[in-house]
Amino acid sequence: MSIRGRAFVRKHDVQHLIIRGSGAAQTFQASVGFAIPAKRDKLDDLTWVSTSLESGEEYSWFLAHYEQRGRKWLRKDNHGNNS
Repeated sequence: MSIRGRAFVRKHDVQHLIIRGSGAAQTFQASVGFAIPAKRDKLDDLTWVSTSLESGEEYSWFLAHYEQRGRKWLRKDNHGNNS
């Protein structure tokens, strides 16, 4: 499989992605990123939250800006990031 010109080996269909570790989201965003706008926006929010908010504020911000619909977490508004 190729994402933005970089080759990756896929062992099965990817239904979700888990990013762990300090700076991992920023590294993924810089190296690979997402072509799907909703996923790209969620990654942008994740990287902004992880670098801009104090520890403990991240979860409150996430719940204020996202809601769960079925099994997906969707942004409550479409007015851009970090508001």
